[in-house]
Amino acid sequence: MTRPSWAPLPAATPSGHSPLPRARAGAAEAGAEYEATHGHPRRGDAPASFGDVNPLKRGPALREGDVKIYETGAVLLWLVDRFPESGLGPAVGDPARADLYRWVVWLANTLHPAWW
Repeated sequence: MTRPSWAPLPAATPSGHSPLPRARAGAAEAGAEYEATHGHPRRGDAPASFGDVNPLKRGPALREGDVKIYETGAVLLWLVDRFPESGLGPAVGDPARADLYRWVVWLANTLHPAWW
């Protein structure tokens, strides 16, 4: 399978506590190739095209062809589904998938907000 290139992944979020390491770690574990686009929402220095992927102009966000997805949990779950051979998580229909959902939602809803 050919790995896609996807972008953008900006450098930081307004809180200063970036969720990007989680998305980038997921991409690395999946073996996904990507092109990073750097920008900081408070400085407004992200390329204008970043708003085409995420209207909030925050990361992580990615685009692969017609797929545009943002928010840490959504990006991580997409990576699991897009690269099933990587073994990042259980397949859809596997009862263990419930643990994947629980931990990804906990990461986004509990751990990350605790840093703010």
